[in-house]
Amino acid sequence: MSRQKERKLKKIRSQKILPKFFGILLTVIFFSIISVFIICFFLVNVIFNKVQKGHDDSNKVVQILEEEFEDGNIESWNEVSGDIIKYMTSIHEVCVVDKDNNITYKSGEDEPKFEYYIKALSEGKNKFYATEDKKGLIHVKNGKINYDEAIDLIFELLYLINDDLSDGFLETEEFTSICFWYQIPMENEDYSICVKNHIPIKKVELWFVTLLLDVLLLVAVVMIFYYISAIVGLVFERRKHIIMMTTDTVTGGYNFQYFVEKGNKTIKKWRKHKKSSGKKYSVVVIRMEKYRNFCSCYGVKEGEELLEGLGEALKLDLCRKEIVAHSENADFSLLMSYSSVDELLQRINKMLIRMNTIKEKQKKYFSIGIYEAENSDDSIEIMYNYAVVAVNTINEDSNKRVAWFNEEMKQDQLWMRKVENDMDNALRNKEFKVFLQPKYSTKDEVLSGAEALVRWQHPTEGFVPPFKFIPIFETNGFVMQLDDYMLSEVARQQAKWIKEGKNTVPISVNISRVHFIQEDLAEHICRIVDEYNVPHNLIELELTESAFFDDKGVLLKTIQKLKEFGFLISMDDFGSGYSSLNSLKELPLDVVKLDAGFFRDSDETGRGKLIVGDTISLAKKLDMKIVAEGIETREQVDFLANMNCDLIQGYYFAKPMPIDEFETKAFA
Repeated sequence: MSRQKERKLKKIRSQKILPKFFGILLTVIFFSIISVFIICFFLVNVIFNKVQKGHDDSNKVVQILEEEFEDGNIESWNEVSGDIIKYMTSIHEVCVVDKDNNITYKSGEDEPKFEYYIKALSEGKNKFYATEDKKGLIHVKNGKINYDEAIDLIFELLYLINDDLSDGFLETEEFTSICFWYQIPMENEDYSICVKNHIPIKKVELWFVTLLLDVLLLVAVVMIFYYISAIVGLVFERRKHIIMMTTDTVTGGYNFQYFVEKGNKTIKKWRKHKKSSGKKYSVVVIRMEKYRNFCSCYGVKEGEELLEGLGEALKLDLCRKEIVAHSENADFSLLMSYSSVDELLQRINKMLIRMNTIKEKQKKYFSIGIYEAENSDDSIEIMYNYAVVAVNTINEDSNKRVAWFNEEMKQDQLWMRKVENDMDNALRNKEFKVFLQPKYSTKDEVLSGAEALVRWQHPTEGFVPPFKFIPIFETNGFVMQLDDYMLSEVARQQAKWIKEGKNTVPISVNISRVHFIQEDLAEHICRIVDEYNVPHNLIELELTESAFFDDKGVLLKTIQKLKEFGFLISMDDFGSGYSSLNSLKELPLDVVKLDAGFFRDSDETGRGKLIVGDTISLAKKLDMKIVAEGIETREQVDFLANMNCDLIQGYYFAKPMPIDEFETKAFA
């Protein structure tokens, strides 16, 4: 799986859920802070203001009593105190204490103690609360309240109010009240006046706070419900997206994405318990051959219905923890567990029998590639690729329908990768060397031409023979660049010999069939050769017989142009295919090269000699030259000379050689 696709899946799995959780957390924190703020606002703007008012009232009391205190008339004090308590509803008691806190006068029975009282209505009865760890006085000094004492008193009030909520709350306008003493020094420093204040807390005030808190709570609940709903919706949406991304659009089953994810998890878990499980796992690729042909005959829709049926058939033979998915084209990838190879093959054979029952009137062909995960630490993707490599080794006309991936295949894959990684640098660094194999005339046996063959001098691998890299280049298209390179090198060398005044001979250069996709191939070849001002008749262009199976119209048009430009055209490996005579009839060739297979084996019946002789005779009648390649014995040379073959190429005369050796042989 690509990194980009993996990132997209990861994004879908985690999309926006985490922010929703943060939204819930932030909502709770935010409304908690607002609630605390409202409560504090209530404390400061309601209770604290009333405490301040009590302080102001107490100061008035002190001013009145100080005047009476100077007269020392206790009876007048009683009268004044009674009037104060009567007309100032917040004042309950008044007393005078000396500096030792001895009470010298009090207006009633109550007197200040080291505690404070809160009066609350509960079930219609008065209750008194007192705390022994706090002083019952709010001291006033220089006309200012001791706010630390006041704040302590207020928080204690809230705590006790919370404990005293009851049915009686609705029966009276006043919810609760707070009574406490102010101690205010007199001008005479030996005495101070203590005033007991009554501060009512009304229902409407608490209702207002409660209403705000309820509204906040409701908003918080709505927002939390919204976030929870969003999370649930995202979970379902994410599940929907994952199902869509792991569902194959053709078969309706699982796709390769699911196979990779589920397969990696299964394999990882199996590896932890491999010794105790007693089970093995293999990745199996089942391919329906000639699927495109099936679609061409019956239609794409019929083909997709067939794949859907094959996928359903495979599911029926799977055990728990096994996986099947449609991977690509007509390939199905399976992760299968088994105890023995025989068991696995029997199960696969059973699957094939069931798959052949789908549209059984229509013949189907299957190939199977298997990769054993027993001693591998590879990911499921790599194991799948190895299984595909195995299935690719099966030829359509082969009776062998099952291929197991082995180390040799792996080395081939590694070599292919190395070749493809190094080929561009090799071309730039001229690691590809031109070797020339001489061609000799049959009459006087003198060097009359040569074929350019490529060799790779790899900096780390050393000498690499053509069969180890040419097929790879033909597959990936790099052979086009290599052919251009070889043509350019041969033209450059020919130009050098011409400049040196040497008697040059035609050199043939192979042109791959891949080149014929170029509409201007003839012009392209001209440009390369003309760069060195080499006569075109010194360059012979060899086409393999396989090229004649492609678009013959394009091929014929290109060959005609090349001949007009003066190049020699030859057919290489004549006789190795099945339509050589047809090609001779349709194409204006200059040279025909007889395949070495005509001369490689002993011919006791003489049939091969008859065919070679007739082919040479036919080519002569068509005004074509004949080159026999792969000649290794004197007997073969004499036979070809008697048959009037023009040129001989093979180990009997010379092997392919570097250019400097060829120069020694050709221009000695």
